[in-house]
Amino acid sequence: MLYAEVLKQASILQIPYALGGTLALSTHTGRWRPTKDIDIYVLPENRPHMIGLLGRLNLRDIQDDHPYDSRFLYRATNGDGIIEIIWEMQNQRTTVDPVWLARAERVQVEGLCVGITAPEEIIWTKIYVVSRTRCDWPDILNLIHYCGHAMDWKHLLNRLGEDVPLLTAALSLLTWLSPRCIYDIPSWVIDRLGIPLPAGGADSETLRWRAYLLNRQEWFWPTYSGEIFLNEQLTARARKTC
Repeated sequence: MLYAEVLKQASILQIPYALGGTLALSTHTGRWRPTKDIDIYVLPENRPHMIGLLGRLNLRDIQDDHPYDSRFLYRATNGDGIIEIIWEMQNQRTTVDPVWLARAERVQVEGLCVGITAPEEIIWTKIYVVSRTRCDWPDILNLIHYCGHAMDWKHLLNRLGEDVPLLTAALSLLTWLSPRCIYDIPSWVIDRLGIPLPAGGADSETLRWRAYLLNRQEWFWPTYSGEIFLNEQLTARARKTC
């Protein structure tokens, strides 16, 4: 498998990395979403080493066929899948740093011990993606729903710095969309951000309608009647960490 071979070779060369994108999101939420690419975060100084590795594996740059911003990532393919090497946020807010990679969760994938980007760093990258053509906030809301009770909120707030108001907005939206989730977040976070607690409960039909108002597809994975949408479990999540 293409992805497994790339990760295997990166490990042999001792290039530190952490996986992001759909694979990381699925790992943390336990909900699988099909993907045609894999995101690999590396330190800026390791960019040429990873690009060289892909070249030796006969992957070619897709810039000519599918132009992209090469200032922060590199995309290559062999026809079976796309590998994205990322060393910086698209908005150039920050580059990948050693803490980012050190905090990655270690899991077994295809017999390899790989690092999965932590929820806090995933939220940090996705919270800026709010445009006419793409918005990553549904991913953020789902991550907080599944991981909010165990997240390192101090770390996330430190990462965001002066951009904390973006998190305030996301949590306010989550409070409206799924009020019960806000009680899984430490009270000091709610107090610091000034998020009002929901006044009274809303029935499941009201909450389902709110989600429907935002997106007519069932993008918010848990339903409000207590059911769980039938999605394939990510096999790596069920395995022991390494």
